Amino acid sequence: GLVRVSRALAPKVEVKTPPPVVKKEEKKSGLSDFEGFAGGGSSGGNGGGAPIRPGGYAERYVQNAVDAAVTKLRDQNQQAENEEALKLALKDQTDDRINAWRRGKEDNLRALLSSLDLVLWKELEWKTINLSELITPQQVKIRYMKAVGKVHPDKLSQEASVEHKLIANGVFSTLNKGWDSFKVQNGMA
Repeated sequence: GLVRVSRALAPKVEVKTPPPVVKKEEKKSGLSDFEGFAGGGSSGGNGGGAPIRPGGYAERYVQNAVDAAVTKLRDQNQQAENEEALKLALKDQTDDRINAWRRGKEDNLRALLSSLDLVLWKELEWKTINLSELITPQQVKIRYMKAVGKVHPDKLSQEASVEHKLIANGVFSTLNKGWDSFKVQNGMA
């Protein structure tokens, strides 16, 4: 017990050694941390226990996989940038088209639905709706649901152009606002 107490009371003097110096010129491979690893098992692709040699098959395989992933990521980023630039260029044009369609009838869902064919593109195959088909609230609701189904952002085909996506988003939000007004006007809330 006296030895423990004397150790506890005596201050320890620690000599700190400086950290090892690493040369910056030396290029390390991505697997250099695992050199000499002799783990067991049959996984690893190099015989299950042999050390990974620089320039060996395993290192080349990993490097090829990394290069392929980097290339794929760069292509995806470039495609996203191109699409964003196109959206920016088309935004004013599509906003003008949507504003011309909804001007004066933002709260009139019947008028929005009956004129929807003026703003939608042919490939969507939207059939024109006459006002005579939108007399009862139930008829309006059915046509509204069909219209929202056609222009919903999640329901658009993957091949839809950027312009079509922008138009669909604008029409979708306008129809939703019109539907909210329609429910209030007809006591459907």
